[in-house]
Amino acid sequence: MKGSGPLLDPTRHELLAGHGVDLFGELAELYLRESDRRLAEVGRAIAAAEPAALVRAAHALLGASLNFGAPRLAALAADLESEARAGRVSSTLHEEAVTALEATRRELAPRLHRAPT
Repeated sequence: MKGSGPLLDPTRHELLAGHGVDLFGELAELYLRESDRRLAEVGRAIAAAEPAALVRAAHALLGASLNFGAPRLAALAADLESEARAGRVSSTLHEEAVTALEATRRELAPRLHRAPT
């Protein structure tokens, strides 16, 4: 499993923050909201044992995490997608991804416009 890498990519965040601190905070909030939604979709796909739905949700989470600069969550999403493509669903990987998102939220909290949820 690849879920032990860095939570955030400071180089990517410097690039995003170069467009303004306010914009970075808005992007971070959007990323966290979308990741919450995608992880909920992952959880539903796992509960329903639907690998195709899991592939779609994990792939969307992977893309968002790579674009935002959250490599640990991206790696876990890639693992979820890979497992789903092989016809397997993993609640353990989902739990690791939820934990990684919460850690990412705590790390980003000082840069958000409002208190994290």
